[in-house]
Amino acid sequence: MEAKRKEIEKTPLIYAFMPILPLVLLLIFNKMVYKTITMNVATAMFLSWFVCFLIDLVYRRDAKKSFDLSFAMFKGMGSILTSTVGLIFVAAFFAKGLQNVGLITYLIDVAKNCGLGVTGTGVVLSAIIGLVTVLTGSGVAAFTSLAHVIPSVAEHLNSDGIAIMLMMHTASEMLRAISPVAGVIIIVAGFAQVNPLQVVRRTWIPCVVGYITMLIVVSLLFG
Repeated sequence: MEAKRKEIEKTPLIYAFMPILPLVLLLIFNKMVYKTITMNVATAMFLSWFVCFLIDLVYRRDAKKSFDLSFAMFKGMGSILTSTVGLIFVAAFFAKGLQNVGLITYLIDVAKNCGLGVTGTGVVLSAIIGLVTVLTGSGVAAFTSLAHVIPSVAEHLNSDGIAIMLMMHTASEMLRAISPVAGVIIIVAGFAQVNPLQVVRRTWIPCVVGYITMLIVVSLLFG
């Protein structure tokens, strides 16, 4: 440990900024900032990897070691994201199964027929999609499989459905981080070498607080 500490202390400060380089590129090269050149995530990641490789090569002056260290990113992506892709597929399958057995439709009908209004119905539907997100670990699969009910619910309530859609979508994104089977939780737990439940113990409070805050804000702005 002492040897590793001394080696880390010799690392140039510029290395601390390397992980945020893809975010910087995405924030600059998009239609809202720089319209003539746009960049997707894959391009930003590869370009950042190449820039970091050149910086490391200049610092170490050892091409073999720089290549070995640089390719660690691809090896890590391959070993960890393999399980994540499978998890997203299973989550989508599970969410579709809940819909096919009629459970989701039943809960939605109850929410529509209880006279809860736009805000109350949005809260109930967001709770449903949040529960599906926690169970499946995929906010995208949960939202895309259930979002088609928003127009019919909005028509029943004589609403444009914006509030309901915002509540459901934000719930699927915020509550994903409290699911022990979510891809992001599994990846973080894998890097930290801890149980996913230990990560969830540290994420559920800020996620739930953010979810409740979102419900309040949407209700005030669109309710």
